[in-house]
Amino acid sequence: MAKMTAEEFDRKFDSGENVDDDLDWSQAKTGDVGRNLFLVKLGENSATEIATEAKRLGLSVDELISRWVDERLEQERRSAAE
Repeated sequence: MAKMTAEEFDRKFDSGENVDDDLDWSQAKTGDVGRNLFLVKLGENSATEIATEAKRLGLSVDELISRWVDERLEQERRSAAE
């Protein structure tokens, strides 16, 4: 695999050329590295309210729930430290 500049790569990619051979796929990572998946069962009303709030904030339901969990865990850490 020959080295190329970012500009060369962008030009090649933007023009629709195949860039597979220009990438080191053994180093590829997904965006979910270090994240865990949890299944949570909610009542219909709770699920609807969460979806409505997520939409209002421009977030996905997953993003909203993740933020809420992070905020609550931070509150718990602060309370434990007092």
